[in-house]
Amino acid sequence: AAEPAANLRQAKLRLRFANSLIQNGNLNDILAAFKLWVETVGRNRGFLLEAEPESFDRLEAVEKRLRQRTLDLVIVPTTDYLQLAANGPLQPVFSPARSQKIPFDDYVLVTRRDRNFPDLPALRGKSVAFYQYGGNQARRWMEVALGESGLGSVNDFFGAKSDFTKASAVVLPVFFGKLDAAVVNRSSLDTMKEMNPQLAAQLEVLTNSCRLPESVICLHQDYTEVRADVLAGLAELHTEPRGQQILLVFRIAKLMPFQPEYLDFARDLQARQRKLATRAEAQTAGTTVGGEPKP
Repeated sequence: AAEPAANLRQAKLRLRFANSLIQNGNLNDILAAFKLWVETVGRNRGFLLEAEPESFDRLEAVEKRLRQRTLDLVIVPTTDYLQLAANGPLQPVFSPARSQKIPFDDYVLVTRRDRNFPDLPALRGKSVAFYQYGGNQARRWMEVALGESGLGSVNDFFGAKSDFTKASAVVLPVFFGKLDAAVVNRSSLDTMKEMNPQLAAQLEVLTNSCRLPESVICLHQDYTEVRADVLAGLAELHTEPRGQQILLVFRIAKLMPFQPEYLDFARDLQARQRKLATRAEAQTAGTTVGGEPKP
């Protein structure tokens, strides 16, 4: 017979995740899925694990929770983690993998073949759409690619610009000739090509980024009571139906134990973006003296 609930060991998991990492899903359903999964992790290991899942829009909400010590597990975009890691108590434990074969995605700049754009500079003044997900790595990468090529910023270089949270809303307008270019993650583009071979025939990649992990899963360093059980539950997430439902929402295949080198490219991109920003500020300061144009 099952042990009476009153006699079971009890614990709590206060879980937070970024809204920007979920798209086109019902938030209440996602919160319910997390709650059921957390309870299942405890039940499978012989104790009661109470779930407190919440979502957040702004990084300040996570920072506040950390100060209040009311956060145990958090799923954040990589860009947010890099900001929190400098002085925070979060320990990265897993990296979400996009697919079984290629864990992390790169971003690609796509155009129609028959438009005959030879390279990135040829797109000056042209329309572009960005796939917006997580920390918006698509725009970050393009800002760096343009800046390092001496082409300016995204806002200055391109003509009409738009952002969409659906890959199809980014890619299909290029295919139908309504937009000149799109920046999208490669796995989404490959999936669309498999479903519609005409896309593979008509679209080409002009340039691409390095592979950038979109998010990091962290535990608070002081969360110790059932830490091993939670880690085991995360590792087994892809093996059970409730866990698979959560992975589907976040568009990932499985979780991989975190390795520091996974973030090398993301850190490099961040450093390059800061260098460009510092250079732009210096140039702006150098063109004025006392608020007036420098002679």
